[in-house]
Amino acid sequence: MKRAISFVLAMLCVIGLISSSVIAKTSVEQDMAEQSCVIVDGRPLQVRVVKTFDDGSQLLEGMPRIIQKMRGNITAQKPVYHRRSDGIVLWSATLVGTFTYNGVTSFCSIASCSTSINDSAWSEQSCSAYPSGNSAIGNVTMIRKILFIVLETVPITITLTCDKNGNLS
Repeated sequence: MKRAISFVLAMLCVIGLISSSVIAKTSVEQDMAEQSCVIVDGRPLQVRVVKTFDDGSQLLEGMPRIIQKMRGNITAQKPVYHRRSDGIVLWSATLVGTFTYNGVTSFCSIASCSTSINDSAWSEQSCSAYPSGNSAIGNVTMIRKILFIVLETVPITITLTCDKNGNLS
């Protein structure tokens, strides 16, 4: 049953991507980041392409997801994925922020980050996060090594923002 649901969701995501590519793009749409899907834990997630590397791999930023929400407080996460050109996710980094909002203002009180590695050639060089006003900011650097030689370094900054009404971006 789970496979059937995952398959249907993946197909809907693909159909949405195909139909959106058929529609003529205006100059404003061409300036916007490319949209894509990534399969994580058997389910498709809508992501935005942040960067495409020379080898065809991509950095993909996911939408913010609420972890917990209680009157005036919200904890949410925002993931970034590094996907190979064949669709396999090499690693991911996730920023988590806790926010307080009241309809007039908002602020971030706690920020943290973590990484998950699916390809043994990659490792985390650094992962740090801090609150800044109404945003949580995470700085992550991933490196790819072969025989102790660093072949690639990927630094990323993830920003998760909460407005005065509890809307995330």
